[in-house]
Order: sequence, then structure tokens, then C-alpha cells
Amino acid sequence: MEEQKKILLAQLEQMFQELVNKSEEYKCRVLERKSLLDTVIAQIQEKRDQPAVEFLMDVGRILNSYEAAKGPIPEPVSPGMQKRIERLSEKRQQVVDMVAKFK
Repeated sequence: MEEQKKILLAQLEQMFQELVNKSEEYKCRVLERKSLLDTVIAQIQEKRDQPAVEFLMDVGRILNSYEAAKGPIPEPVSPGMQKRIERLSEKRQQVVDMVAKFK
């Protein structure tokens, strides 16, 4: 019983660390995307007071910046990790139930 507890705690710690890492990656990607969009907005605002011809000459560069910023943001927790969390939660409940039977 104590061995199962240690194994589950180790798995929980590993899962927690993976979630923290994924959370940090997700935040970095979102902040990077925000920064790119802020740059695009600043470029458009900078060009809005210029003659239309100059704006149109820079549209390609502005659109390239936008293309880099508009891609999908990945999910913070992958479906695979979600399944692992669910399995670990089920195992935890089984151990809790077994301990309750022994008491």
C-alpha cells in the first residue's frame, strides 16, 4: 500500500511538472502572438496618416506580420495529457477506496 502511494505521488509530481511546463509554453506563445499583433496594429496606425500610395506600398510587409500572428494558439493541455490526468485520477480514487476498506 505504501509503495502504491509513493508511485502515485511520483506520478502526480511528474504530471504537475509537465502541466507547469506546458502552462509556461502556452503563456509564452500567447505573449509572443500578442506582441506580433501589437506590432501589426502599430504599423497600421503609423501608416494611416500617410498618403494611400505609401500605405499600399507597405501593405505586403504589414500582411506578412499579420500572417505570422494569426496562426492558431495550441491548446494549453493536450488531449493525451488530459487522458493521462484522468487515468491517474482514477488510480488515485482506487487507492483511496482500498485504504477506506482497510480502515
